[in-house]
Amino acid sequence: MLAQMEQMRGELGEYSKGFKAHVRLWVNTVAMTEFLPKALAPFLAARPNIDVDLKERPSTDIVKAVSLGTADIGIISTTADHGSLQLFPFATDRLVLVAPRGDPLVKQKRIAFQHTAGRQFVGLSVGNPLQNYLDEHAMRAGNPLSFRVRVRTLEVICHMVASGVGLAIVPETAARRCRRSMAIHSVRLSDPWATRQLAICTRDAGALPQYARELLEHLSAASA
Repeated sequence: MLAQMEQMRGELGEYSKGFKAHVRLWVNTVAMTEFLPKALAPFLAARPNIDVDLKERPSTDIVKAVSLGTADIGIISTTADHGSLQLFPFATDRLVLVAPRGDPLVKQKRIAFQHTAGRQFVGLSVGNPLQNYLDEHAMRAGNPLSFRVRVRTLEVICHMVASGVGLAIVPETAARRCRRSMAIHSVRLSDPWATRQLAICTRDAGALPQYARELLEHLSAASA
């Protein structure tokens, strides 16, 4: 305990003297693309002596990294087994089906994933954490996704859908953003796995260095 207190005093002293501090933050795909930029930008702008080492990883990998001390803070889906990590609410992630305007599938208020059977999709690149999550649940439902093409970003996915290439499943926030400039419609999926809670995780918030604790508190306060 005394050694830990001395370490914290040293970190606080260096931080207060203007030395650069580094926080290791690992987040999943949806947090990275849809929620984190707006939350993180004002924190960094107000604290020029804190840098963030930001990595995008699957929630299961984030849990391991935070548990082992490879990452200070993570943002995960609460569907992942988080073990003994402390969790703090961050955002609600709703996945929606996106189709070209006029497609009969998006004329409903909600739709079950099974009703997309036989349709082709536009997906994210192989290995993308969000796409892995979608592929897993499609397989469990007995309706594996058939891809026309895989691309790197949600915006390109929506552009492909608007052009009639295929359907897609994306975060509702991305669909809403793309709908302003693209000829697409979206409908919420009724499947339980299509609504996920995102949470901030850490081993012990009280044991974090001050600068990392400031980031955790800021992200918690900015939760959507």
